This record gives sequence, C-alpha cells and structure tokens, in this order.
Amino acid sequence: MNRTLCMLLAVLGVLADVGCGLVGPSCHDETGEVFTVEAEVSSGGVAAYSVVSPKSSNLVMRLTWSDTDATLTLRATITDCGSHTGCAKLTVTPPFGPGGPSPAPQPWPPGVLEMQVDGSPAKTYKVEVVGDPARNATFKIHVTYRIDCES
Repeated sequence: MNRTLCMLLAVLGVLADVGCGLVGPSCHDETGEVFTVEAEVSSGGVAAYSVVSPKSSNLVMRLTWSDTDATLTLRATITDCGSHTGCAKLTVTPPFGPGGPSPAPQPWPPGVLEMQVDGSPAKTYKVEVVGDPARNATFKIHVTYRIDCES
C-alpha cells in the first residue's frame, strides 16, 4: 500500500475510535452517580436537597424507605435551567407506577418511588421528600444520570 493510503486509514481509524461523529458513533451509553443521601423526614415534614445535572442526560431519581407503613412522596422543582435555554420551572412527581406487562397500571411497590427528569448541564432541581403525616421515616434518595443513545 502506498504511504498516503496508510496514513488516511490510520486517521479514519482514530476518528472512529474517539467517536467524533465523522466516521464513528458520536454517542456512547453512559450512567453515573449524581447525588445520594440517607436521612430522616419528620411526620408531616419536608426534607429538601439541591441536585445539579452534570451533563446533557436524563436524571433518574429513586426514593426508597424501609418502613413500608409510611407513605412518602417525592417531587422535583427546576430552580435553575442551566444550559437548557427557556425551560419552564415546573414541579414533577413520579408517575402512578412503574408500568409492566399488565394492561392495567401497576402501582409502585411499598417503599419505592422513582422518576426520570431532563438533565442539562447545570440544570438544578430542588428535590423534596414529603413525610408521612403520622410518623417519622428514614429514607434514601439516589440520583443517577443516564445517557441512552439511539441505535
């Protein structure tokens, strides 16, 4: 092979490997930790935390608690749009349930709530856990970012 062709193939191989989008894929599936806290919310109280998205991704917010007789709720309000120009500062809550193969909607199992929200670099959410009206409850919030590339 001539030297020019070898150099061209080497450059194309490097471009495909770094995924710059010219020859190879420009997206790689990725997940990572954003925020985790274990705490207690008093009866009827609210525990609030600030969560900042590190990159363009979806944020998965999962609330768990061991006292399944307690009823906790989760909500997230956008407080800063970050790089997401013109976003509406909405409050979101988890859907009724996780879904599944049943034709009827299935509720979350006791002690678990989860939701997915849009994350853009520096987009900030006020994440709140609302306590059971009758009892204190210990909980854990685990937030991860997730990038799922289209195939």
